[in-house]
Amino acid sequence: MRIAVVSLKVNANYGGLLQAWAMQQVLRRMGHEPVLIDTPGLRPLPLLTRLWLYPWRAFRKYVCRSGVDIRRESYIYNVWRLRMEGVAPFISTNLAVRTVRSLDELSEGEYDAVVFGSDQVWRPCYFRKSFGDMRHAFGWFAREWPDIRLLSYAASFGIGSLEEYTGGELEDIRRMLPRFTGVSVRERSGVDLCGSLGVTDAMHVLDPTLLLDKTDYVPMADKSVSRQGVMVYLLDDTEGLRPDLDRLSAALGCGWYSALTPDGVRGHSMGEWLAGFRDADFIITDSFHACIFAMLFGKPFVVLANPVRGTARIDSLLDMFGLAHHKINTLGQIDRDISCYKSDMSAISPILDRNRAHSLAFLGRALSTVTPKVNSN
Repeated sequence: MRIAVVSLKVNANYGGLLQAWAMQQVLRRMGHEPVLIDTPGLRPLPLLTRLWLYPWRAFRKYVCRSGVDIRRESYIYNVWRLRMEGVAPFISTNLAVRTVRSLDELSEGEYDAVVFGSDQVWRPCYFRKSFGDMRHAFGWFAREWPDIRLLSYAASFGIGSLEEYTGGELEDIRRMLPRFTGVSVRERSGVDLCGSLGVTDAMHVLDPTLLLDKTDYVPMADKSVSRQGVMVYLLDDTEGLRPDLDRLSAALGCGWYSALTPDGVRGHSMGEWLAGFRDADFIITDSFHACIFAMLFGKPFVVLANPVRGTARIDSLLDMFGLAHHKINTLGQIDRDISCYKSDMSAISPILDRNRAHSLAFLGRALSTVTPKVNSN
């Protein structure tokens, strides 16, 4: 079966890339032909635009005292370009990607099914940046295709409410969801949100990365690097946390390092990033997928709550595996006896195996179910 996978934009986000890769691996092992739908990457501003825009901003900054950043697009582009350099080999080698300007470019008959997910594909503030129309995350572009299978796999709303949606979007989404052969979400809170959209049988399933084993990821870890000590993978600025990190690493008798490169430096490769989980003595993160890989690699870890990015997905993951105590609000809450933060695989494995079977069964059923004949016009 030819399957289009709609997730967030392909970017220098290690967890996002690995969930896309895992989704493709699972679908291929089921005998399907998946392709990840992407949108074009950043481009530098055209020369003619810069010739009038930069002088105008300079006037506003130095004459009007506006504080505007004169070359902000150039800065953002250069940061993005350097980070992408690190992961570009992984993308070109491991992901089947099709780039379109809009999901409206997809044509009826090109694919037998569309899978929406995983990652925060149902969070408007992220999806709109990639694909524009939020309704497209629920198949709006295929509303007049009677024979297409539409389903979500581990789609995430990111937060515990629908406050980022407009009333018009929600109305059209409620019309599209009956077309789905299966609706599954990545967080328990997402089941309730689906209920408010009229879906009473939404299922809570594993993120695609958890459908594979540690043995699938170990070969990708770079064998030429070793990053022992405290691995810090925080998606927001760590500058203010340095004193706490220094005290913690001193108490543990080892150094710490950031798994994110600073702006203006080439990003780590996927192999370098995975090597951190292989070698680290302790992991501090605010990332959902970093939690997953800390678990899979059996490493002690804590999750620093990041309310701005949303914690529903992390809360759901930790609760599932009985690891709620790994979540902290400040680094000062970390118990110096880090043994309490170990990932006990003997306890985790039975839960993981049970949920893998449940999740794979859902995916198999949703892909084999006959497409509902529902008029969405």
